[in-house]
Amino acid sequence: MPTKSSSNQKPQPTKQQQTATIKTMAAFKTRTGILPPPDELERDERLCPGITDRLLITYEKQVDHRIKIEETVIKGDSVRAARGQILAFIIVLTCVIGGFYLIAIGKDGYGIASILVPIATLAGIFYKANNQRNKERKEKRNIT
Repeated sequence: MPTKSSSNQKPQPTKQQQTATIKTMAAFKTRTGILPPPDELERDERLCPGITDRLLITYEKQVDHRIKIEETVIKGDSVRAARGQILAFIIVLTCVIGGFYLIAIGKDGYGIASILVPIATLAGIFYKANNQRNKERKEKRNIT
């Protein structure tokens, strides 16, 4: 049986060569603002002239849009609050007039109840809303 010559054989790797070490490094940057920092803007401007102006215009449009949305929400809340107060006044006034009518026709218990219940309900709602508003103000003071 013929023997293989040493020139045909591949050299065996050493123990060091068999153990491969892979090193990986990862880095990332975070930022809290919408616009990139000035050094990135400068680099981007060199790569794509005019990008800074487009970014600033987009940013301004987004700010204007958010302001309009907030104004719409605030106006809507005010309208709903005013409408709620008007409707509550009409309901309570109707109940009080009805209560006086019931008292006038001799149904004193029902008349007094129909006067006191809506007034007590409104007082309870006012008290609860006032407490909630005070609680929110305290939380805002603690945050800032």
